[in-house]
Amino acid sequence: MPPLARRLLLALSTVVVAITLTFFLVRSMPGDVLQQWAVRISQDQGVSLEEAHEIARAMLSYNPDEPVLSQYLRYMGRVAQGDLGLSMTYRIPVLTIIRQALPWTLLITGLATLVSFPISAWL
Repeated sequence: MPPLARRLLLALSTVVVAITLTFFLVRSMPGDVLQQWAVRISQDQGVSLEEAHEIARAMLSYNPDEPVLSQYLRYMGRVAQGDLGLSMTYRIPVLTIIRQALPWTLLITGLATLVSFPISAWL
């Protein structure tokens, strides 16, 4: 196997392992995110908790009664399509947040590199 193909395979497998670990770590955390969202929606919109639960379930595209393997496969399919879901804090797509923050992140990282490299070489 050529070195470039080996590196790409290693990078892809690293990404898949990181996504898989994230999926299962989030699901093993204490508390019920769906219930928390339902309570927030119920308070914000003045609907019953049952209605808010259904709204939250639809917003999150999450069914806690669905088998974990089915949830995982659906999640991996959505991630492969670039759908990272909704932000729990801002209630907008995560990809939108990344698109907004990426230019500033690259600018700050680039400036830090430009400043730190000459200083480190001098030292």
